[in-house]
Amino acid sequence: MQHDLFQQSTSDSQQNALPDCMAYRANFMTSDSATNLYQYLSENVNWQQPTVRVWGQDHKVPRLQFWMGETGKEYQYSGKLFKAAPWLPIVEKLKLKVERTCGMPYNSVLLNWYRDGQDKMGWHADNEEELGPSPTIAMVSLGAKRSFQFKHLETQVTENLEMDHGSLLLMKQGMQEAYHHQVPTRAKVSEGRISLTFRNIIK
Repeated sequence: MQHDLFQQSTSDSQQNALPDCMAYRANFMTSDSATNLYQYLSENVNWQQPTVRVWGQDHKVPRLQFWMGETGKEYQYSGKLFKAAPWLPIVEKLKLKVERTCGMPYNSVLLNWYRDGQDKMGWHADNEEELGPSPTIAMVSLGAKRSFQFKHLETQVTENLEMDHGSLLLMKQGMQEAYHHQVPTRAKVSEGRISLTFRNIIK
């Protein structure tokens, strides 16, 4: 069950505009805590830029990534198999806070570092087999404000959520089946953003 902490942000205009399969809390972390975590992760994570195969061609992903979690929690994405590195204590502490807020267990996290507004993630759904038939995914955003866009698969209507520094987005059951989402480029953004998407690998 979704924790009551989400209900504390119902006055947020962005929360009110979201569909039922999403919940947003702008002030999930204090600004100082979010800044300290961003700085720590940028300096201490062994960031990688893997090559993935898309439509038969190899491309370096336009951002840096790192996969972390419990031993044996592997993740298949665009033809690549990612094996989880052990939890950093500071990330595991954040995971526990996310779990308490969302009322969901998580055993892994994908970190993405968008170094500036040119880094991006294209349209997709987090619907890999390892996540189960209807996953619940929680995303913490640190650093520069970036657009999180989501598009309804039937109506093709695209909406926009501006994710704040230290915010939390919960993508509930049904989100991945009904929507695709992306982080588009933003030419005027010069600062970096790190997102942590907590997942539960069940395979």
